[in-house]
Amino acid sequence: MHTITLNRRPWVASLCLLLWSSTPAMASPLFDTIGDPAGTGGMQAATVPGGVGAAYFNPALLTDAAAQVSIGLVLLRQQIGITVEGRPGTEFAVLEGLENAARSDFSRFDNYPIATNILQYGRERGPLQTEFRARPRQAAGSGDKTQTYALLGLSVKILEDKLALAVNAAVPTGEFTTLRAFFNDEREQYFSNSLHPELYGDRLKALSLAFGVAYRLWPELSLGIGATLGLQASVVAPTFVADTSQLDQILIDLNAAVNIAIAPHFGIRFQPLPRLRVTGSLHTPIKHALRNGFTFLLANGTEQASGISFTMNYMPWRASLGAVFDLVATKTQTFSIAGTMNYAHWSGYVDRHGEQPSPSYAWNNTFAPMFGLRYRVSGWSALLDAGYRPRQSRPRRVAPTTSTTTEPRAS
Repeated sequence: MHTITLNRRPWVASLCLLLWSSTPAMASPLFDTIGDPAGTGGMQAATVPGGVGAAYFNPALLTDAAAQVSIGLVLLRQQIGITVEGRPGTEFAVLEGLENAARSDFSRFDNYPIATNILQYGRERGPLQTEFRARPRQAAGSGDKTQTYALLGLSVKILEDKLALAVNAAVPTGEFTTLRAFFNDEREQYFSNSLHPELYGDRLKALSLAFGVAYRLWPELSLGIGATLGLQASVVAPTFVADTSQLDQILIDLNAAVNIAIAPHFGIRFQPLPRLRVTGSLHTPIKHALRNGFTFLLANGTEQASGISFTMNYMPWRASLGAVFDLVATKTQTFSIAGTMNYAHWSGYVDRHGEQPSPSYAWNNTFAPMFGLRYRVSGWSALLDAGYRPRQSRPRRVAPTTSTTTEPRAS
């Protein structure tokens, strides 16, 4: 991502032009995707002092930013498409009637795929069969959306500007929060029968809220600590089933609870030379956890319970190390060069169903460099950032495994 920002003080009037490169700039959630559009931090808000965005990226930089109230609007356009490859031949299609297959001892398999033609074209209601809604391959794919967000921020400075406190929020307009779980393999045939962006999509439709506090120990050294809020929700649906053949007449209650989870992050800012500033930050993992529980009570008194946990908006351990050097530093203008190295521990990633990728698709830890320029003259400022983002996942060759049981799988 490349960013150009113009700021004029004391009235903050900014014009941001975001030019997307061919590779993703960040891996979401929202703060990591848009950076700090309200200040000069841009996509290097963990290194360059900007605005209230430092509360999330590097709270130690709050001592270098002016006290402010920030209100803004961000427009974000996703253009992510997934093209699935065609089958090598019709012999790989799942045939109708496979749901009646069994082992040689007449025991049932653990899983049965849906016939290819039924998925693609659906099925009408008949004397001995129910209606099935068509779910064409990749027809329900997501990732092509335009979304808007309201940015709200506040920072204050006290104790002769040694102590700074800030809060930064990005609130989606329309739907307040969207949490959508899906499978990234053949199991999704039972739902949308489509693949969806793993790191974007609904991950960009959630409330983002961060707090930060910083203290200047000496003129050259500032330390900061902050926290990002996540959600921990639990939903249990007790269900009474009078007749298993008439599920449209079941009785359902609901017990739900939502708690707040806090993921801390830390920052440091050190100025060894008048024109050189060195920064570092560390973010702990964050996620939105959702626990779904079900209890079934039958008319004969039989009661069973089950449940499943979902993991949304997961972000792994992240760390950054950066530096800013002023090539020109006068009372009227400043020209600086900035660089940041970002590390993310993606090998510990878990998807929306709490599962880690299979060994052949294991995720890699990433190092992502970012470089940029900052120019200020008479209260106006401009910035340019450019960086490289490696892939988190690459198919790997693994030793083949053998199994004594063969079960049907979807094509």
